[in-house]
Amino acid sequence: MSWWDSAPIVEMTIDDQESELRQAVDAELPERGLADTATTCLAQIIEGSAQGDRPESGSAESLNLHALMGIAVLTFRATRAAMAIVAAGYESEANRHLRSVVELHAHRKAIETDATGEEARAWLDRKRGRGITRRVQAAGTAKGLYGELSADAHGDPAGIYRRLMLVDGEARAVNWGPHRGLLSRLLLHQFSLYSLFAAKALADSAGVEVPRFLQLQKDLAATATELKRLASGHAA
Repeated sequence: MSWWDSAPIVEMTIDDQESELRQAVDAELPERGLADTATTCLAQIIEGSAQGDRPESGSAESLNLHALMGIAVLTFRATRAAMAIVAAGYESEANRHLRSVVELHAHRKAIETDATGEEARAWLDRKRGRGITRRVQAAGTAKGLYGELSADAHGDPAGIYRRLMLVDGEARAVNWGPHRGLLSRLLLHQFSLYSLFAAKALADSAGVEVPRFLQLQKDLAATATELKRLASGHAA
């Protein structure tokens, strides 16, 4: 059996399969509601912190606020795009957006710890493209994760072996159609976490409160515990 052979084909159009997955998303993926709450919270902070054009020679505080606003906007859009992709059954493709959010997280942490505003200025001037792997690692990203996300973003065939391959003894097949699994839930939790980080950073810089912050923290922690349990059973 060739590993290019398909998994069993359902007598439905691709549109119908995607539509069916979208309709079941809230029942199958409780983390989708968490991601919706986190991104709604982030959107409220963005709206409440809106400012004018970038300050060319402003204070460190104004430069940081402007950069954190940009990071928040990009995090919001990447997360909402990933939510739509996961809902349609293309979970591994959401990794491209997670890579962007992980990079934004690294830039945000560097900006937050710099009292001079120079990190914010460098990011706004697009001078932080080089050395991103080192920055991501310094931000505490799990070892190996960024490499996997980069492989998925760059069209590396490793994504087929890691995410889509079905193995049954010596038989192999590629599950190339729309589908969902535990990865969808793990991804939505990660996006929720990064969205809350971005919201808190922008809110602190703008001097506003994050709505439902403590409850979101508790929900994220409880969800992480449950997903860890499920992942342990999945790997067994």
